[in-house]
Amino acid sequence: NLMNLNELKYKITNNWPIKVICLMVAIVIYIFHQVSMLDRKVISIPLEIKSEGALLPVSDYPSHIKVAVRAEPSDIHLVTSGGIKAILNLTNYAKAGSYVVPVEISLSNLLRTIDPLEVTVKPDKIFVSLEEKAIKYIPVEIALYGVPESGYKISSTEIVPSSVKVIGPENILENTKKIYTKKVNVKGAKTNFSVETELDNINSLLQIVPESKFKVSFVISPEEIEKNYDNIKPSVVGLNNNLEISSQILPINVVLTGTVNSLKNYKIANNSVFIDCSKIKEAGEYEVPIEFKFGDEISVNDKYSYTTKIIVENKKNISEDVLLNEQAQVNSEISKDNLEVPQDKSAENTNKLNVTSEDKKNIDSETSTEEKPVKEDSDSKEN
Repeated sequence: NLMNLNELKYKITNNWPIKVICLMVAIVIYIFHQVSMLDRKVISIPLEIKSEGALLPVSDYPSHIKVAVRAEPSDIHLVTSGGIKAILNLTNYAKAGSYVVPVEISLSNLLRTIDPLEVTVKPDKIFVSLEEKAIKYIPVEIALYGVPESGYKISSTEIVPSSVKVIGPENILENTKKIYTKKVNVKGAKTNFSVETELDNINSLLQIVPESKFKVSFVISPEEIEKNYDNIKPSVVGLNNNLEISSQILPINVVLTGTVNSLKNYKIANNSVFIDCSKIKEAGEYEVPIEFKFGDEISVNDKYSYTTKIIVENKKNISEDVLLNEQAQVNSEISKDNLEVPQDKSAENTNKLNVTSEDKKNIDSETSTEEKPVKEDSDSKEN
């Protein structure tokens, strides 16, 4: 027996380097054969940041990484992105600075039962810069897309909640003034409406708490514009019948304010622009305001002052004017006859002059008699 043991020992130790090399080659061949029989699958999975400490990353890092998995053909179909997690664990770092952090892989219980299973990650390490964590409440701003219907505008907006709690690196939070929603379409809107939307957080280094829906409300109203109207002559209303305006009323330029639809084809009516003379009781020079009367949706721009100067005189009686004109014509004819009398017919001329003088007295007497009732009528009208 002792001899047998010695022979066995001799056989094992004899040329042992060669035998070790052969064993290693056999193992490699076996492994290579096993690997060559496995199927390969590459999937992309999101990279999760685990930061339960006081630091957060401030440098950019990949949002996804590639994971290569090898397994037997009968098991490779069980490998999915949901069964593998890639984690960048920053919890153990307590001081701000720059670090090379390894990527940790977590497998589901199902994948752990697969044998053989080979998992490789690319990249397997990530360079990150860490800073202290901070919390800030930041207002939410509505991002708009499109414009309302022609002639309408957005009068006011409301978003609920109006601010959110944001966790992130201190220097990034200091420079973040607003957080915007995803774009809300207001194209063609002409009535009030409300929608629900989400935040559009474009900075992956910031974490919004909680991630919820936001209600956005819009108040849509008709848009107001200004429109100029030139050479509008005011009309006169309320003037006393015994008075008249002797001065010229100059046309004015009017600036109207109203909705786009109300002013689009609007034309000023004749009696819409006027001066009210009902308070004027006697002749004189006045500066009176110009008044306007338009529809409910149209008004005169308050930035401009509209007044005009007028001269008011007493209206003359028409009958009195006619009698005075007739008397002037008679007197003119008498004077003309006196100038045409020949000098050699003195007697005839004297008779004609006497007759003419008497006629003139009669005419004057008749005229004065006719004037008195007219003046009385005029006085009675004035009273």
